[in-house]
Formats: sequence, C-alpha cells, structure tokens
Amino acid sequence: MKEIVLKVVVAVILIPCFIIIISNSVVSIADKIDKTNASIIAELAGTVLSVLVAVGGYIYTKNQDKVQAVHAESGWRKKLLELEIVPTYSIGHLIKLNAFINSFNDDENSIDNYVNQVIINILKQHKILSCVKRIPTNIDSSKFPNNVEKILELPSKTSIFDYSIEDDKKKEALSSVEQNEVRRCIHALLKNDWDNIT
Repeated sequence: MKEIVLKVVVAVILIPCFIIIISNSVVSIADKIDKTNASIIAELAGTVLSVLVAVGGYIYTKNQDKVQAVHAESGWRKKLLELEIVPTYSIGHLIKLNAFINSFNDDENSIDNYVNQVIINILKQHKILSCVKRIPTNIDSSKFPNNVEKILELPSKTSIFDYSIEDDKKKEALSSVEQNEVRRCIHALLKNDWDNIT
C-alpha cells in the first residue's frame, strides 16, 4: 500500500517537472516558429498532466475503496478490540488471536511472525505438546488452484496448528506476564493495521 502511495507521489511530482521542461523546450522552439503553436502545446501539456493525475488518483482511490470494503466487511478491528478487553486470557484466547495472523508468513521480521512466536512460547510454557502429525487425505491437490494447494502443504514453520490442545487446557489461565504479552501483540496488530490501512 505504501509503495502505491509513493509511486503516486513521485508521479505527481515528476510528471509536472517533465512537462514543464518539455513545454519550455517546445516554447523556445515555437518562439522561433510561431507564438500561437507554443501556447497550444503548453495548454495541451497541462491538459495531459491533469488527465494523468486524475487517472492516477482514480486508480489509487479504487484500490483503497476495495481494501476498506473488505476490511470493514470482516469486522477485523472490532473483533480484535473485543479480544483486547477480555479481563483474563486463557489458552483458548491464543487460538482466537492466531486467527488474526498469517502463521505461515515467510518474513521473519513481520508482526505475524512475532505474534506466532509469542503464541508458541506460551504453549510451551504450559507444557502443551507439539503433534506435527497431519491427517492424510486421498484428495488430488493438483486440481486445486495454486494458492489453495500451497495452504494445504505441510509448512516447515511451527504454528498453533502443530499443537494438540485439549478442551480442559483451553480454559487454563495465562500468567500476568503472558497476558501482558498477548495485549502487546494485540496492540501491535492494531497499530500495524492502522499504519497500513490509513
């Protein structure tokens, strides 16, 4: 999203500079030829610039509208804020928190990776054992689109999905330090969302 904004800003700054340079060159050439042609070319350059800026703004606005519509429809922030005000967290809340991240994000410096690591560390502290066994299926995954097939692959990265959490363990309360870390994760997700959406 920030890349698109940067490209639009650069375009808005550079295009007028190029048009001014070209217009000045054309005007100096046209001075030798005819003053009327120079003013027509300068007006045409201004019109072309206006159209380019309008089209760029329209494309950017449409992209933002799509992002905002999907974001509002999911109620992502509202659900995350509701999770934040829970007075006492349990292991079951970690499952809910995991729903807000991409556990398989390959970027080691991403907020998703950080939250995933916090969740895994808390599960280990509560002696919840990893069970990396997956249920085998007889479905031919080659018929799925590439993005679905990738999701179904066994990831090399550990996530909450690799743990067997019994129902009685889901109710086990987190320590105050763990609860504070969960709240920090929620704040980080909200801030990251705010920075990327607005």
